[in-house]
Amino acid sequence: MIYADINFQTKEIDNIVEFLNKNRFFYSGVLFYRYKKNDYLRLQFENRHKIEEKYNVCYSEYCKFLSKFVLKDKKRVNHL
Repeated sequence: MIYADINFQTKEIDNIVEFLNKNRFFYSGVLFYRYKKNDYLRLQFENRHKIEEKYNVCYSEYCKFLSKFVLKDKKRVNHL
């Protein structure tokens, strides 16, 4: 994976996210207090052709929800 961490204080965050989405970066999470007590949006890019997703293990309902959300966003950016 290649990660892009974007500070939420960045004025052009929407344009940056749009650019990264077009380059197949998809939502990966939020990093609270990541650097100098600022929050960051994390996007990720799969730099491999085949990544196994079928056997991801999620025990909590929230983890299952987040996993589905991430996979849905991955499909979305692959169709841009």
